[in-house]
Amino acid sequence: MDRYLSYIVRLMVWLAGFAKPLSRIGLCRYEEWHKGEKLKLLLVGYNGARNTGADARVVALVRQLEEALGTDNVELTVMTLDRDNTQGYFPRGLLMPRLLPPIL
Repeated sequence: MDRYLSYIVRLMVWLAGFAKPLSRIGLCRYEEWHKGEKLKLLLVGYNGARNTGADARVVALVRQLEEALGTDNVELTVMTLDRDNTQGYFPRGLLMPRLLPPIL
């Protein structure tokens, strides 16, 4: 499972490098941040696997980002292996898409 997660994260980072050129030919959407807009951050890690230490670090990171940037200025997305395992750590809703399909 860890190996698959590592490959998926590497693939996502590699593909992100092509977003701007691909958007020019209409194959994807690329948005640049401008002053006054919410900063969109994607947190990817080993979340939702019932590893309390990893989940606690993400909770602390989310709190620190919200304190430093302000909750009205940032839109956080936390990738997770299992939404049900992760949801309890966050008192208010965060966007939490599944990182892996349910069969894995």
